[in-house]
Amino acid sequence: MKLKKQEIKPFDYDEVDIHVNYRKSRVLSETTPRLWLSAISKFAAVESTELIVDLGSGTGRFLEPLRSWFDASVIGIEPSANMSSEAVKEDLIDDVQIVRGRAENIPLVENSIDLVFISMAIHHFRDRPQAYREIRRILNAGKFLAIRTPTHETLNNLEWFKCFPSGLQVDIDRMLPKDDLIKEVCNSGLEFVHHTTIKQLTANTYREFFNNLSLRAVSALKQIPDEEFESGLKQFQRYCEKIGWETPFYESFDLFIFGKREQ
Repeated sequence: MKLKKQEIKPFDYDEVDIHVNYRKSRVLSETTPRLWLSAISKFAAVESTELIVDLGSGTGRFLEPLRSWFDASVIGIEPSANMSSEAVKEDLIDDVQIVRGRAENIPLVENSIDLVFISMAIHHFRDRPQAYREIRRILNAGKFLAIRTPTHETLNNLEWFKCFPSGLQVDIDRMLPKDDLIKEVCNSGLEFVHHTTIKQLTANTYREFFNNLSLRAVSALKQIPDEEFESGLKQFQRYCEKIGWETPFYESFDLFIFGKREQ
C-alpha cells in the first residue's frame, strides 16, 4: 500500500531519546559485520586499506568491526551529540576516533581516505548530492565508497514494516529505488562498481527481534502516531506467533560499491 507522499522533516537524533535504546535494540548479530565486510573486501583490498571513514557512525556499531577486519584506523563521523555519546561509552582504542560532522561538509582533507563506509544513514543526509561530492573529495584515487542501505526494492520486502504502513511510507519517501541511487552517486563523479542484496541474520529469533522493535529505536517509527505504533506492534505480534517465536529472523538489504577513478 502506498500512501500520499509527504514532506518529511529531516530526522534529528538530538531532539528525541532514540539514542537511549538504539544500541540495545539495533545490536548486530555475531555474523552480520563479517558478512558485510567480507563482501566489501572483495573490492576494497584488506592489505591496502589503511584509513576508513564510517560516515554517519551513529552509536558506533561498525567502528570496531571495520578496524579489526581491515586492520586499519577508523574515523567515525556523526552529526548527533546523542548518538556519539553512546559510541564513546565503548572502550575505543587508539586506532578508532569519533568526530562530530556532517556528510555535506566532511572535516577531512582531500585524497586522504581509502574506504568510506555508510550504514543505514544516507536517508538522513540533508543534501545527498553534496555529500557524495564530499566523499569523492576525501577518497584517494582508486579507492571505494561502500553503502549499506535499504532501497525501495528491499524496503517493500521487510515483513515487519508492513505492519506500520505510515512508517514504511516515511522510508519510501526519503529513500530511493536501486537504479536511482546508482545514478545519484555517479552524478558526483564516482563510478559504479557493484551491487548485491545481502540476507543477514538480524536476530536469533522472532521473539528477540520483536522485543527489540518494541523499544521503537527506528527513526521511521518515531515519526508515526503512538496509536499506530501500538496497533502495528500488536499486528506484528500475531505475525510472529504464526511464524513461530523461536524462528531465526532474517532481513535483506542492499550493498553498493562505488570507486574513485585512478588518476
